[in-house]
Amino acid sequence: TIFSASLVGARYAASRSWWCFPFLLTVYPLFYFLAAGKLATSPSFWSMPVLSSLVHSPSAGFIISGFLLSNISYFLSGLYLLDLIPDVRWAIPSRRKLTEKKESGPGFSENPLLGTLVLLSGVCSVFYHTFQTIGPQYHHIAETFYYIDHGFAISSILYFLNLCGVPGKRTLALGTTGLVLLATGSIRGAETYAFIHSFWHFFSAGASVSWAHDGLEKQRANGGGQR
Repeated sequence: TIFSASLVGARYAASRSWWCFPFLLTVYPLFYFLAAGKLATSPSFWSMPVLSSLVHSPSAGFIISGFLLSNISYFLSGLYLLDLIPDVRWAIPSRRKLTEKKESGPGFSENPLLGTLVLLSGVCSVFYHTFQTIGPQYHHIAETFYYIDHGFAISSILYFLNLCGVPGKRTLALGTTGLVLLATGSIRGAETYAFIHSFWHFFSAGASVSWAHDGLEKQRANGGGQR
């Protein structure tokens, strides 16, 4: 019947795209506004860190710019995963002259969604942290991007899990360190949060590259191509 065929199709679609369900977080603020007539805020058990006091810090320009620039790690990782940044291997010969050997990308571009998701996560992170830090008048906009940022981040993690499998020890070490920094930074002051959270950006971006390498190594070991 049409119903049973539709049910089978829905199950198949869910089994293939389960990783993208957290993207629903990105549209939650819109639907909440349409339903409730007011802007969405983060719940008490998952509240957004308030950093609006940073603008009053004597080192506001330095702290905020450094915090936002830490997102460059996502853009570099994303471009690398799109094979737009070649592998560069350095060697120091006996004469100690530095030579550069450029090779083609590692081969991730056959799955461009890996790099694309990392790039988009970086874009969302920049917008979120910008509105989070530039003043209390932008607090509600920051809350909206809080949902969008987490929607992209969680879906990206699940996509990496779906495509690359269980991460290796190196990736787990990077990711776990990043998560510890993410958790500890959220319970301290605004300046400390900005500093510690910047390292979360570095470690999570590095973990994405490491995880992609894990998946590529598994595929090569199995003699298969990209999924």
